Amino acid sequence: MALCTCDRPEYLRYLLETFCTVLDEPRPKICIADNGQKPLAHVVEAFRDRLTIHYSVFPEPSLSPVRNQVMKSAINLNTKYIACIDDDEWPSPQWLPKLLRAARDTNAEFVSGPVLADRKNGLPKWLEKGGLLDTDAGDFGGW
Repeated sequence: MALCTCDRPEYLRYLLETFCTVLDEPRPKICIADNGQKPLAHVVEAFRDRLTIHYSVFPEPSLSPVRNQVMKSAINLNTKYIACIDDDEWPSPQWLPKLLRAARDTNAEFVSGPVLADRKNGLPKWLEKGGLLDTDAGDFGGW
């Protein structure tokens, strides 16, 4: 599992708690590249007894470099599967188990599943107008 983070400790806490409860491994490996203004190491520390976490602070602010960093970390750990999610996305509790099942059952090199983007802080007008993040909550919940 690979995560990219920013400045929202409640999002990271939710994701890590979800992974603790849904993964069938005793201590899943989680790689976190934190590129937020306020590093979230204190959140990570609260989960070290349940997860094997590889945490790094990455100073570049844009998404591509931090995703590249977290992918390198996951590859260096010789992980079989890599799942990426940003800390402003909300997966259903079954998001990760279903991705893993799809990858294992089909031997696919890439699988994808829906997540909801957080809209609490609003969206840029161009993104709202384009409808790129429009979802049907029924489809999301039933996935």
